[in-house]
Amino acid sequence: MLSPDIQYAVLYNTLLILVTIIFFKYKGNNVPFDTSNIPGLILIIFLILIIGIRDWISPKFGDSAAYGIYFRYALTPQSVWYAKSKFFGYLYYYWHSFGLGPDLFFLVSAAFYCLPVYFLSKCLSKPYGAFLFILFFACSFGWYSFATNGIRNGWGFSMLIWSLLAIYNKKYLISILCIILAWCIHGSTMIAIGGMIASLLYHNPKKAFYIWLICLLLSFVLGRVFQEYFATFDFVASDGGGYLTGSLSNNAESFSRTGFRWDFVLFSVVPIIWGINCLTKLESLGKTDIFYNFILCTYCYANAVWVLAIRANYSNRLAQVSWWMIPILIAYPIFRMDIFRSKCDTLASVLVIYYAFTYIMYIR
Repeated sequence: MLSPDIQYAVLYNTLLILVTIIFFKYKGNNVPFDTSNIPGLILIIFLILIIGIRDWISPKFGDSAAYGIYFRYALTPQSVWYAKSKFFGYLYYYWHSFGLGPDLFFLVSAAFYCLPVYFLSKCLSKPYGAFLFILFFACSFGWYSFATNGIRNGWGFSMLIWSLLAIYNKKYLISILCIILAWCIHGSTMIAIGGMIASLLYHNPKKAFYIWLICLLLSFVLGRVFQEYFATFDFVASDGGGYLTGSLSNNAESFSRTGFRWDFVLFSVVPIIWGINCLTKLESLGKTDIFYNFILCTYCYANAVWVLAIRANYSNRLAQVSWWMIPILIAYPIFRMDIFRSKCDTLASVLVIYYAFTYIMYIR
């Protein structure tokens, strides 16, 4: 198993090399994107291995140790009823009953987390290969930590990625089943699910952005009130209440400190501005994109909930309830909307800026 320091260094510097290569390959060059999915498959296998083969007992991986230690208690079916998620409880019990250990569990968990990204990227990047779209996920701030710290919520949002793929392919029954399963796995997905429902009912991105701005203003003035209010909800109290009301530990990451996080606000608002700008350009051509409109509004509503509780401890975790959509919001217009003079220039510039924030947060 890889130690945290080695693992972080390998992952982030490998991505840095890939982003640099992509930048010099496409910047200023009218080179068509690759159409093969093999590079994307290699990248997703690398991500599965770098996530799954880790020293999970290390406190630097946060909740991984707790998940691994829980195997000691998953000895009887009765232990299921003490689990926050019955789905996970039964998974632990049967995994343990077949004599399987936590090391293999974390590898399978990594595959469960990454494979939806591959299939969604493969679908949304057509006729091009999946590699570049996957790279946006891999380079996204918080995506890796969500796979190693807070595994169950990572599983939940992976199910929502499956649901988006089903929605894009107009397989709505499958999408509903994925959404239900996501909720069963982790209650915090209800925030994103609520954003989806709100987006279906009220799907104007600009007005959704105004709602986000109002929530930002309310949070700035009455943030503590909303923080305490959200902590009273059952799905928050059981699955994420510690982020809202608990105290920071000695091992807290530097970006998890409390306070009004302007860096997180700026990071969160960029996809909204980018998305509205892309839709505006598309409308000027007399075209619309219902799927992207849906994703953008969903993000605005889900992120607005986090904005209201922005002063929470470990607020990056709560923000991930909406941040998992950012790679889609950024990459989708480059691949699916014919609104840029040069897709190559746009991809190169956006990817470098996008990963720069992630890498800076890694080295700081």
